[in-house]
Amino acid sequence: MNKTDKIFGAISKTIGKTGTYFMFVFIFISSLAKLLGPGKNDVNLTFFAWALLFCFILAIADFILDAKALGIFPMRVVIHFVIALADFIAVLCYFSGYASNGKQVVYLSVFFTLVYAICMTVCSLVRSSKLRKENKEKTYKNEFSGTNE
Repeated sequence: MNKTDKIFGAISKTIGKTGTYFMFVFIFISSLAKLLGPGKNDVNLTFFAWALLFCFILAIADFILDAKALGIFPMRVVIHFVIALADFIAVLCYFSGYASNGKQVVYLSVFFTLVYAICMTVCSLVRSSKLRKENKEKTYKNEFSGTNE
């Protein structure tokens, strides 16, 4: 695979993840707005533009989860969480103007942390089962005797 294919593959992966994240954010926020009732929210097209930027940065941050150079998987998840939380606070709370004071930012950050923990738990379980299945399919090679057992 040449360098151009890798670059276009990374761009394609980022755009795909951005779209997927944005779909879930849009469905969640729209459902929440419907539950609150008419006139109880100030979600508009500008907010969804900020949400799209949030999803794009989150999709770029997902490359950290695949970067084995950063250490073991739990460490990469912590780094990813810190970037995702900073992205959430900066883009969706501060720049969008959705949270008007520090108390709202804290509550929204705790809520984001809970949602992140649930999503990352599911992703980690899927990753673990996938790795377990791949390891079962490999043949064992004894490194000391040089024979397969």
